[in-house]
Amino acid sequence: MAEAMPILNAAAKALECITANDVTLAKKMLKPPEDQKMVLSAVCVLMGLKPESKMNTETQKKELDFWPVAIKMMNGSTFLKDLQEYDKESIDEDKIKKLQEYVKNPKFNLEHLKGISSIAMNLASWVIAMDKFYNVNLIIKPKKAALAEANATYAEIDGKLKIKQAELKVV
Repeated sequence: MAEAMPILNAAAKALECITANDVTLAKKMLKPPEDQKMVLSAVCVLMGLKPESKMNTETQKKELDFWPVAIKMMNGSTFLKDLQEYDKESIDEDKIKKLQEYVKNPKFNLEHLKGISSIAMNLASWVIAMDKFYNVNLIIKPKKAALAEANATYAEIDGKLKIKQAELKVV
């Protein structure tokens, strides 16, 4: 968990850097930078949102598009709060598999995204932290379960010991 805490703290700070004005500017873009769309698509994946299917007029093929979904998500009055209070413990393998398409992209790095927009950089920081947390949590979850089981066993044995000690005092 020591490995995850600095990452989670950095993600929390990144979210604090996002202002309501940043969100307003992002959602008003008619043609946002592709890299900003990529980051918001990754956020949509973590939030469990599905992309819209649209016809590409140039290729005449259907494509999945998260941008309209991302705009709706950002239009929510609790968008930033939802990210800050995101239940990272409930991230499942399916979301992480879908997320890899984005986080493995060479352009999905903070230095590059810094030049695109502050909201893209800060949201990417949060996405990367959630991805890393999931992987660290895979190791920690079984250890937490074993600790809880050991504590329960200890409490049971300690309770029996206290009963025996009380019986001995009577003798």
